[in-house]
Amino acid sequence: MNEILSNGAMALPNIKSFIDKEISFIVPSYQRGYRWTKEQVNRLIQDLCEFQKEEDEKEKSKQCPFYSLQVLVVEQKDEKLYEVIDGQQRLTTMLLMNQAFHIVKNIEKSGFRDLIIKTEKGLIPSGYDIKYSTRKNSYTWLKELTLAYLHDQKEGTTTHINKFKSKCRDYYHFEEVLSVCITALKDEKVICKLNDWETLFKERAKFIWYDKSKVPFEDSNEMIFNRLNATKIKLNNAELIKALFLQKGVYSNDRIVNRDQLAIDWDLLEKRLQDPEFWMFICRSEKVTAYDTHIEYLFDILSGKSSNDKDRENFTFDYYYDMYLVAHDKFEFVKEQWKIINELFQILEEWYNNRHFYHLTGYLLEYGMKDNKPMTIPDLVSLLYEDLEKKRMMPKSKWLYKLTELVKDSLSTLSSTQLVFANKDIMIKVLMLFNVIQEDNRSNPNARFSFNEFKRIKLGLHEGMVWHLEHIASNT
Repeated sequence: MNEILSNGAMALPNIKSFIDKEISFIVPSYQRGYRWTKEQVNRLIQDLCEFQKEEDEKEKSKQCPFYSLQVLVVEQKDEKLYEVIDGQQRLTTMLLMNQAFHIVKNIEKSGFRDLIIKTEKGLIPSGYDIKYSTRKNSYTWLKELTLAYLHDQKEGTTTHINKFKSKCRDYYHFEEVLSVCITALKDEKVICKLNDWETLFKERAKFIWYDKSKVPFEDSNEMIFNRLNATKIKLNNAELIKALFLQKGVYSNDRIVNRDQLAIDWDLLEKRLQDPEFWMFICRSEKVTAYDTHIEYLFDILSGKSSNDKDRENFTFDYYYDMYLVAHDKFEFVKEQWKIINELFQILEEWYNNRHFYHLTGYLLEYGMKDNKPMTIPDLVSLLYEDLEKKRMMPKSKWLYKLTELVKDSLSTLSSTQLVFANKDIMIKVLMLFNVIQEDNRSNPNARFSFNEFKRIKLGLHEGMVWHLEHIASNT
């Protein structure tokens, strides 16, 4: 979607939408200045070119239908004015890229350079602009840069550019990035068709738009900026989906209470998933430290995200956003998706609370295999139903029998000759199952094997404790 949603927090705007709507951005004083280097902009240009090549071979490539410029966090201040909370660097780079394209195609190739220098008409293309709170008259910086470049081109010197660059550190980086973009646009080995390039960077490259003014958010803009940038933390898929689900445009005035309740329920669900005993039960060892927000794991499961999608940073958000765009009734869409999340959670909660289910599913989620791949929660859920379409679950006795058979299958390929000290991973698996079964068979109904303790030691997260298997090969 190219438009900025007038009543929503989330969108996928491109540069063309900023130009068409003549959006103005202001960079507040709490942010650092522009710091992109020629290496960074070269990488961006190469990435865009690679994206275009893959797009030209759609039959061979199942890629995202747009190039993601990452998250742009803003707060609307006026009809066409937005404060940039995060994403300033790429936003400014795209403005410089747009100006470089204008210089090459509309000024130099037109033959009107001298006239434009004299009159300053057509110096800057219509579109969006960026201002800086820390500098007076900051709206003129792009005009000054372009004039300096054109004067030097006309005179065959670098005098004007050097004067511009010496004003401040931001100006140095502005000029460096503009020059790289102009050089690339003039190199047919890099960019062979200007019209194709224009479509690519203006329309196919999109930001993930997050408008703070459209969602309940108590933190100040500066606090949000510091959180996102102190350790280069990015908004994760769960936070983006939460903004999508809670934005004002989804709820009419008589449904605001539904939005507030969803926000409360979301936090309660996340709190439950943060419980170490519960989290380590449902999550395989290699993934337990991969999530700061644990509800994202459930969204990943329902979106069908696999190891093949690991390089698509916003795969899960894209999955829900694509469905959101085509949903006729946004409120019903959010209501249904939240219901699906809760149904999945309730199944996991039932497994956790039933001691026999807990032990067998906990083992299978760590060591179970299906089609030579690690067994997943969806694999187990699909086996839980006698009729998946009608969501009719099998009786608990049958389900327990099914789980027992799956556990047996996980050991079916093992031979006694493999049960030796040298095969540490196999021995840990077998001994873990031995302990799981032992706990499950205890007469004490509260006896439970701790998957939390097991995985923490396995991953080296339990201070001062490591696995020792020496007793297995004891000679005494």
